[in-house]
Amino acid sequence: MSNILIVDDEGKLSQRFWPVRRMRAGAEPKENSPNQQSTTWRDYAAHAHEYTPGDVVVFNLETPGAPTLQEAVRLRKAQPDLGFVYVVDIMGNVPKRTLTALSQPGVTWVSSTASDRELRLRVRGVAELIQESHRRNQAKLIERPQKATLSFDISKSQKQSPWMHVMPELHNQESGRLDSARIAEWFGMPLKTLAGLLGRGYATVHKTPDSVAVQSKLKVFLRIASALSRLAGSPAGTRIWLNTPNPDLENNQTPMSAIEMGEQEIIAELLEDALAGQPG
Repeated sequence: MSNILIVDDEGKLSQRFWPVRRMRAGAEPKENSPNQQSTTWRDYAAHAHEYTPGDVVVFNLETPGAPTLQEAVRLRKAQPDLGFVYVVDIMGNVPKRTLTALSQPGVTWVSSTASDRELRLRVRGVAELIQESHRRNQAKLIERPQKATLSFDISKSQKQSPWMHVMPELHNQESGRLDSARIAEWFGMPLKTLAGLLGRGYATVHKTPDSVAVQSKLKVFLRIASALSRLAGSPAGTRIWLNTPNPDLENNQTPMSAIEMGEQEIIAELLEDALAGQPG
């Protein structure tokens, strides 16, 4: 059964659900306590990496200080294993990219004027979808062929990233794997920020920046760095592009701010499209 986390500074949304308790992320619930919990925006942001895959987060976007719908949708980029329900007043002029994100499995929105029953049904529907998705992913891990597990016990060369010949400065020179610290330095972002985008704690990433567990999520940063190096031509050009407002992004934001909001896949696609349009 999914845990339901209600993010609501005023606590009004909590009253429309089953009995809930306000608790800090990671705290142990009492035995037989309901699996709906309430927290604040500040606490959620500070402990977002601690939530369990398969949980559902319900955002009340109608409280002062809450992010916009577009900003809240970006939060899921860093937490694809969670379900998200956004409670909003009216949709308004929502960008096409945001509407596309809202149509993905495990994500939905509901009007703040909807009945309590409809709100609960929407949340339950997302919970069932995300929990089933989590079960399938776990089953795939269990059924993975044994040789894939044993590959980490053979020659050192097979432990290395197959992309080490691309941007070797982003790889750990001993293990050959992508290195979080090197990537954070290349992008000019704090390692703590990158750790959050990877869904990991800062201490964990700082201790083992080339961990096998983060390799899949670091690949998109390699894609960005590789494409941008070819397009910008120099480190100075790279920094300028990353920190210049871009009309192809929502609200004319800078690519760097988009990356920090979890939009790294969009930036990678933007650069790869530009690269594909250049003469070979």
